Amino acid sequence: MAATKAWVVAVVAICVVCSVVGLTAAAVAPLWPHIAYTQNVNQYYVSYFTLGRSMGNPSVQYGTKSGSYSHQSNGTTRSYHAPAGYCHDVLITDVSQGVRYYYRAGNDVDGWSEEYHFLIKISTGKPTAADPVVVPIFGDMGITNSQYTIASLQTIKNVDFFYHVGDISYADDRHSDLYETVWNAWFHNMTHIHPYTPYMVLPGNHEAHSGSEILPYSEKFNVFNFRFKMPSASGNNMWYSFNYKNIHFVSISTETDYPGCEFHQYNFGNQLGWLEADLAAAAAADARKERPWIIVSGHRPLYSSEQERFVQEMLLPLQKAIEEMLHKYKVDVFFCGHVHAYERTYPVYHNKTVSRSYDNPQAVVVVTTGAAGDIEGPATVWRPSEWSAKIYDQTTGYGVLTVPSDTTLQWQFYNSEDRSLIDSMTITKSA
Repeated sequence: MAATKAWVVAVVAICVVCSVVGLTAAAVAPLWPHIAYTQNVNQYYVSYFTLGRSMGNPSVQYGTKSGSYSHQSNGTTRSYHAPAGYCHDVLITDVSQGVRYYYRAGNDVDGWSEEYHFLIKISTGKPTAADPVVVPIFGDMGITNSQYTIASLQTIKNVDFFYHVGDISYADDRHSDLYETVWNAWFHNMTHIHPYTPYMVLPGNHEAHSGSEILPYSEKFNVFNFRFKMPSASGNNMWYSFNYKNIHFVSISTETDYPGCEFHQYNFGNQLGWLEADLAAAAAADARKERPWIIVSGHRPLYSSEQERFVQEMLLPLQKAIEEMLHKYKVDVFFCGHVHAYERTYPVYHNKTVSRSYDNPQAVVVVTTGAAGDIEGPATVWRPSEWSAKIYDQTTGYGVLTVPSDTTLQWQFYNSEDRSLIDSMTITKSA
């Protein structure tokens, strides 16, 4: 397949990395703030990073007027490896939905970041056609070949949050001497997105540890679990769920904690027991009436027509682990990445097409959106299955989930280069 300009050579990434190396000379300047949801609609996490040395009393000041900060929240500091830097997490409280807040991170002694802002979206109640839930969803985005996707994501209007379904930065695809530099470069590239809109993540295989020689501190998804702060009750980011308007979102680890998983040496707990309980609660009659849509996301696909070994060998273990639960609790969509391309299935169960219609589907729809751009390039080895409705592997791309009501869910996948529409789907269900 002819290469396209979206899959540019890795030299671009090295140039980006080199341009960020200079940041390591900074003292304790707050860097790369990013925000995330919690389980409380009036609370948000603001996380940021410092190089060189720790910051005493990490804080965020915020208010409803630019340059005027009426509130201050203090946070905690963590480090997975002191020479790499320090992660600071601050819980923002007492914010009101529908209000824009201006904020800065740091403290009076070590200095403050520049001012950023974010709008507290109304995350309760029901969406409408005029004010739908809008969530860009994508996976497999590093510092190489991702420039079109990053630029395109910034043009999407009225985003509720971004959802990155694993494989973040691809720092492990280079020698471990560059591991921290590439992580820092990725955060640097996201500075026009992270501080302004919640950015939710889940683990992919490239977050497991560094490249060779493997850095001991990087093992067990350590850097991923320190650099982000998701609304998990377990103290890490491997799996969690949250409600947003009329949707229940569930993030799982397709990398660990089920029979046959790739990283069986890393254990975080009883993921399958947690998933069963979470889905059972979300599917209960009262909960389903309030939030009729259940969306589960993980990094690896539940079904895929891509034939490379690293894809196919993990399909059956994942299907055995979670497919019955997804079917039992009537999960609507499973979003994933891992395959560096796009694929949408028909409603599928036990490797068979249940229906070619998306009107009241009786099985989960699997959407693979792993084409955001990375150093490894696109997937190219396909054997389309009868349950496969659409495959696209020509350019980088991203998808946008739009939910305007309890009965309609829309999905569009776009070419990152020219932002043209490649595919769309609408799922409807009875009220």
